[in-house]
Amino acid sequence: MTTSRLICRDVLPSWWPWAAHAWLLCAALTTLGCAGTESDPAAPAAPPNLGSTTAPLAPIMTGPDSAQGALGLWRLTGDPLTGTLALAPVPVRQTSGFTPGDSAIPDLTKLFTDPAGLCGDCMKLSGVGYDPLQQATWIDVRVTHPIPAGRPELTAFDLQLLLASDRGEQPVLTFPGAGRTVHPAHLLNADGYTDQLTASLEAALGVNLSVDLFPFINVAVDDDEGNFAGTNVNGFVNVAAPTGHNAFSSGESDTVRLYLDTTGTSQLDLVLALSGSFYRSYTTRGNNLFQKNSPVYFLPEGNRKEAWKVQADVVGSALRAGDAASSAVLQITIRDWQNGLTPQGSGWNPLEADPIVQDRAAIPESSDVQSVAVEIPGVLTAPQTLSVLLASGTGRTAASPLVYTGVTVHNTAGAVAGTYTGLVRVRDSRAPEIAGPGEGDVLFQDGVTFGGLSAFDTYALFTVEVADDYVFVGSDFTNVGNRIRRTGSTIAADPGFFNGVGGVVAYAGLRGDKAFVVSSGAGFSGNGKVQVYHLATGELLAEYAFTGGENPIDLAFLSSTEICVTGYNSHLVYRLNMDPAFTGDRLLATTNLAPYADPTFLARPMEIIRTAGGRVFVACNHLNASFTAAPAGLLLEINPATNAVVLDVDTTGLRNTTSVVEVPGGSHVVAFGPGTYSGDGGSGRLNLGSNIWTPDTVPPGLAWYEAAVTSTGRAFVSDPFVATVAHIGLPFGGTIDHQLDVLPPPAPPFPFITAVGLGRGDYLYATEFNDGILRVWDASAASAAVPPTVVATLSLPLGLDAIGVFE
Repeated sequence: MTTSRLICRDVLPSWWPWAAHAWLLCAALTTLGCAGTESDPAAPAAPPNLGSTTAPLAPIMTGPDSAQGALGLWRLTGDPLTGTLALAPVPVRQTSGFTPGDSAIPDLTKLFTDPAGLCGDCMKLSGVGYDPLQQATWIDVRVTHPIPAGRPELTAFDLQLLLASDRGEQPVLTFPGAGRTVHPAHLLNADGYTDQLTASLEAALGVNLSVDLFPFINVAVDDDEGNFAGTNVNGFVNVAAPTGHNAFSSGESDTVRLYLDTTGTSQLDLVLALSGSFYRSYTTRGNNLFQKNSPVYFLPEGNRKEAWKVQADVVGSALRAGDAASSAVLQITIRDWQNGLTPQGSGWNPLEADPIVQDRAAIPESSDVQSVAVEIPGVLTAPQTLSVLLASGTGRTAASPLVYTGVTVHNTAGAVAGTYTGLVRVRDSRAPEIAGPGEGDVLFQDGVTFGGLSAFDTYALFTVEVADDYVFVGSDFTNVGNRIRRTGSTIAADPGFFNGVGGVVAYAGLRGDKAFVVSSGAGFSGNGKVQVYHLATGELLAEYAFTGGENPIDLAFLSSTEICVTGYNSHLVYRLNMDPAFTGDRLLATTNLAPYADPTFLARPMEIIRTAGGRVFVACNHLNASFTAAPAGLLLEINPATNAVVLDVDTTGLRNTTSVVEVPGGSHVVAFGPGTYSGDGGSGRLNLGSNIWTPDTVPPGLAWYEAAVTSTGRAFVSDPFVATVAHIGLPFGGTIDHQLDVLPPPAPPFPFITAVGLGRGDYLYATEFNDGILRVWDASAASAAVPPTVVATLSLPLGLDAIGVFE
């Protein structure tokens, strides 16, 4: 929509298409000039820039008339902290880049700022303030159609208010795959990003901008079909009061709120521009052609060809530093008026008077979402183009957006921990006609010049976190699992991230982008489960339910999908295929450990591990039925190729084993046990080369339950009954170097420290069952003389148990 159609409509070019589609620099209705309106070229202005500000405490400015500016190209400057903002029209400047025959962009600002002119207040600032929840400065901008109601032929569509900020010290994000650059997201509620007006903005402002992409927010959104239908003579039931299709009709106003990231400085300096689609809906020639007071609209052909809204949301991230198997999951939501419609091809005729012959909802050629590409420099080695994905909706109505779900990206570039910015590019199948007018699929740059548009693209930015580590922590009383994220020394919890976890969560293991969880059944009923959750989204992917009182306890990975699970009550080890795509019997084999128990005692398998060399060991309680007596503990080796027991270790000197760990370097495995839970526990080690067992000399009073070993060979062992974690060296010589979280055991319930685990970087995690506390230490520098350093104390749902770390 242009000024020449409003004021100088008699000078329309003779070639003007009846179905013109234009993207208008500066503002809808302001890009074509009339005789006598062009000004002398002005000197180039300094580049606009967006600074930031300290947050004001409350809204500063309210009311529709607090400040105003012209409907044109505007510069927004001032201090949001005090509310001293101003909108000033920017004279549109002629540059030297035009060839003979092209016209310069004229200066029309007087026309729209003079109260006696067409519209002296078509753009206003109507409010400024600070939103503490969004941590952003908000600015309300009111846009008014410059023509009073009653001009149905001057309706514009898909208006977008574009924010152009540019300053030398602003960081520039580069996306090599798309060949585009952008500043970090200043407009926090952007509906998308566009590169359509970049060249035109540079010509108008007289400066070279340092980036290609700028954010926009949609104006006058009315995003359903409204009162438009292809069987209506004019397209709209009432062309004087159109609804739907993001129509912006004469006499209409709309206010949009911009949320700006203004952290760090006190000055704003940016440029606002409007972009819109104009459909030439009438002609004054021919007997059967339509007049301007009774225009005919072909929509969605008159709407934007590209997607008018693109949102990219990170559903969940479990991207892990340096881990190519770790992943994040995105959801991409697109609105595109033409997507999926069948083109009418050569039969399309905008001059046909009869809607029965010519459907007003027809389009001449396809204009679908052709491709969606995701690019995350530093995380992805190359842009990832979506192929066959789960997509829903059409994209054409508010009730049916085009949604791509389950868009999974992996850390193929091995990114280190931190926050990364990604770009989504949505490309339309419609090919722009950059050589000149046709059906109007061009960038209508300055009223004469066509071109500068290589494709119909819309972009979206998103940020994704890469963490150093992820940890699973179960909560027995609430049937949930908690996800813990660590980035450096920053520990964050996602409480209840995994819902529907079986009762009494026993143990868990993390592998790739999945968390494998073993639960023993409510109240130790024995009818437990093995469940596989997506580590990024918390979605349950697979499940195996026990039904015969097995009371599963622990798991070890044989591969990324096959695991061994111990059955405490059944005295069996179960081999399961937990691949979410597997549809057969998940139970592949069992190994019976009962024959290895002493007479009148039970095997009771507990912890199971697979060593770096591929050997599988099971530690068993080996108690009587009443838990009051224990012979030497059971430590058994299972051959994973045959599922048979191949080694029964003589663990003389250690009673009732519960935990087994491998020493770094693979020379030994160490077993720990609480004895009969009366201070007669201890530890011992098995030489993996000679299979010789050596018991450790231990002080009395120990009931060691679960252990974890650092990369430097320091061990941390829980003693739940005295609420402490013992820090020892391996091999253990009888001296406990440090007691962590020592609490004298009061009357129950006392904290009851059960699970301990070590994540990447030797960060130690320990659960306090009865008070719901997870304590985290940095154990990377721990030694006999140096205790680990407490870095976090997190409060989570009660019943904390079952720490799972990457294996």
